[in-house]
Amino acid sequence: MSKWWLIGGGVALAALLVAAIAVALAERETALTAGTPEAAIQRFLKAVEDADYATAHSMLSADLRAKCPVEQFAGQGRFGGFQPLEDSRITLEETKLVDSTATVKVRVATFYSNEPFGSSESSHFESYNLKKDASGEWLFETYAYPLYGCSYVEPEKARSVTEPEATATPETVPTLEPAQ
Repeated sequence: MSKWWLIGGGVALAALLVAAIAVALAERETALTAGTPEAAIQRFLKAVEDADYATAHSMLSADLRAKCPVEQFAGQGRFGGFQPLEDSRITLEETKLVDSTATVKVRVATFYSNEPFGSSESSHFESYNLKKDASGEWLFETYAYPLYGCSYVEPEKARSVTEPEATATPETVPTLEPAQ
């Protein structure tokens, strides 16, 4: 009788394993409707994930692009300015549209598996502010996940050629008299 229990338990375990694999494979990224703020966020995140910084940079507003050149923007990814997207799941929570502006709220769940007996998960919310430009493209009005800013440093302003050079003048040095 115990032999049949072992066989039945093995079959049940195999069925659970097959079901888990099927669910994992069936869960794919859903392509969002083109021309929507949600699709713009999806495209931006995909570009960042693929290290296609030129595409991601082109999705910033003209003001943000001027403040953060593409070279500096790309440097964020190489030097850790971007939060890593691997092992993360981003789900759409809410979209608020007002005229040509949108605020989209997402939940970011990050999975960690560095524990010996399992994994852990943490999640938080992120908001994206987008504005539709004249051509109908949704552009990011603020820095947002996974880029929280740009470490761009303003170059020093070049001195004017007509600006006079400061000349050093010798300082008067007090004379010391010998002690008597």
